[in-house]
Order: sequence, then structure tokens, then C-alpha cells
Amino acid sequence: MNEERELIAGKRGATRLGFAILQKFCTRHGRFPRGRSELADEVVEHVAKQVQVPTSEFGFYEWSGSTIEYHRGQIRAHLGFRVCTLRMRTRSRSGWPRTSRTPSVGPSGFRRICPSVCVGSGSSRRPRGGSRG
Repeated sequence: MNEERELIAGKRGATRLGFAILQKFCTRHGRFPRGRSELADEVVEHVAKQVQVPTSEFGFYEWSGSTIEYHRGQIRAHLGFRVCTLRMRTRSRSGWPRTSRTPSVGPSGFRRICPSVCVGSGSSRRPRGGSRG
């Protein structure tokens, strides 16, 4: 909990609230919300109280652009996620042991499994046809 507070310490207003909500959502669901519509009003109100920012500020949080990308990067680093590149996906598929429990997953399947952390071949863009993360 203290580590989470340190992450939001320098953030103010909508940025502070948006970051906290992204972090809570990712911690709970293993991915980032696709947009405001995925977030229950009660959750936004609860997190707003925790970070001491008025709920109304959340309307000013930008769902695209460099700020949210930076926030996602900070959250991934904090939670120990790495962005999965095409090269990593190829290595992982060929490096998995051949057992009945090994999933058979191609690049598009990887996007379904980890849509919020996978990107194309090392770029910061989301995969074509994948969901926003």
C-alpha cells in the first residue's frame, strides 16, 4: 500500500485519480480498462475518496496520449509486467515444453490472452485488431 502511495505522490487532480483507477483495475483484472464505460461509478467514487480527489475530476482524465501511456508503463513496471513483443512471443511459443497442458497459441491468440501488455514488434502501439489496454 505504501508503494502505491509513492507512485501517486507527485500526481494531482484528474491525473492522480486516473492513475489510481488504472492501477486498481489492472491489479484486479490483469489488464487496463478500455475506457470509462468499464468502470462502475461506485468504484470511481471509492478510489476518489482514497486519493482525496473530487470524483468530478475523473472526467478530465485523457484516455489516449502520452500521459496514459506513461501511466500504463509505470503500472506495468510496478506490477512486474513486461511488454510482450513479437520476438518474445515467438521465443515463448518455441520454448514451451510439449505437454498436454501447453497452450497452442499463435500471435493473435497471445493478444487475446494478454491484450493490455502485448504490442507489435517492439513499438509502443497496440496490436492491430487487439483490444485497447
